[in-house]
Amino acid sequence: MVNPDNYFDLYDFFVNELIGSQTLAIIVSFLLLYWFTSKFNINFQTTVLLSLVLLVGLALMFSNQLLWLLAGIIAGALFFYMISTLIRRG
Repeated sequence: MVNPDNYFDLYDFFVNELIGSQTLAIIVSFLLLYWFTSKFNINFQTTVLLSLVLLVGLALMFSNQLLWLLAGIIAGALFFYMISTLIRRG
């Protein structure tokens, strides 16, 4: 639940942005991969190989997203700190 007094809640950023989007993308991509391999009668060894390739590709893709997310959180924290110090000074 969002607390209206806490404008910079790291838990909400982490759960909503990082875990939500990455988990959904991983689940959907593996479901599509398994549907594709079953539709075209691809053997089990090839399915496992394609799953590993997909897993490595998703890990490389999401590591870049993690860096952007951390950069956004740091920039937001610095902006919040600057604005709060300006407000306190009056």
